[in-house]
Amino acid sequence: GVIYFGYENDENAMSLTWLVENIVPTFFRKHGESLHVYGSVEASGCGTTTGCVYHGPVSDDELSAAISSARWMVAPIFRSVGISTKILKALSSGTPVLTTLLGMGGMEHLDRKRIPVITADARSFSTRLEEVYNDRRLWQGLHARAPEFVTKYFGLSTVVDANRKIVRTLRKMRGRQRGAKK
Repeated sequence: GVIYFGYENDENAMSLTWLVENIVPTFFRKHGESLHVYGSVEASGCGTTTGCVYHGPVSDDELSAAISSARWMVAPIFRSVGISTKILKALSSGTPVLTTLLGMGGMEHLDRKRIPVITADARSFSTRLEEVYNDRRLWQGLHARAPEFVTKYFGLSTVVDANRKIVRTLRKMRGRQRGAKK
């Protein structure tokens, strides 16, 4: 299936409302599929719309299980939020993601061919979902690369190494400032 999750905030409410109004009526009804919505985000019309199932807030374990069993996660992001933790959470469990270009915030510098995320603008989101949904080879490749991608670029050792570099740089800068004051 296809999953969306988010906590209650304006950005998530806007994304979910957009999905319910623009994607659910066409894609999900056509495929006899449902968008499964998890989290405390207000599901504007989701509970009463055919093709949208609102599960609401669930435990971390239940959310992880839902993400792991999903075929795709959709995350249309319309305001810059930096690195989206929901996208990283899905990728770490091997679930490919379809998002907007803003959903890739903070990952622009990475090798675009290696990122296991498909992007589309709002106008082509439904068309792109249609294309990737039935492409089994694409899904298998993204599914296989996703956890490795998160570990390589956002794993603990990567974060620790980056922090060490920052500390070394700050020490050098502080040493130069002390030298300049003498």
